[in-house]
Amino acid sequence: MINSTQWCNLYSVESKYNLLIGNSKNKQLILFISQLSLLIFVCLALVMAKLFPAAYVLVCFLFALLTMFYFQLSRPAEQEQYFVLHPNGQVDCLAGKEYSLHRNSRIGWLGCWLILIPLNKSSTKKTDKKNIRYFIFNDSISHQDYSRLTRYVIRAKTSNIS
Repeated sequence: MINSTQWCNLYSVESKYNLLIGNSKNKQLILFISQLSLLIFVCLALVMAKLFPAAYVLVCFLFALLTMFYFQLSRPAEQEQYFVLHPNGQVDCLAGKEYSLHRNSRIGWLGCWLILIPLNKSSTKKTDKKNIRYFIFNDSISHQDYSRLTRYVIRAKTSNIS
């Protein structure tokens, strides 16, 4: 009976470090605003250069805006990703590869900018030796998991490792 309780406790401790990263509304909003501002800039440039009449540019602007709305709504959902945070600052992600959290990882008001260092330096592939930069929006994971992730980033900053 004691053994089953220990395994149960081990499982519950291990599972609380799993992070499920899903879709982000902030990412979609930023993408849409950047596309809209580019579209407005191009339309204003065409009107100011007097290459086309203003009515023609307005019709093209409305058509492009409707097309943007259509593609924004019909975009397939991003694939969910899993990260596993270990108490020692290691991160398991990206097809089971192990990484360590670098001290230059940052926390911002939109999310966390992670810099991940590969742990296995013995690999011969050049792509396996590169650091990976990964941005996680704060609304793409649960509030509890985001708080846990920020604690790990702060712990990586204060540690003398990496």
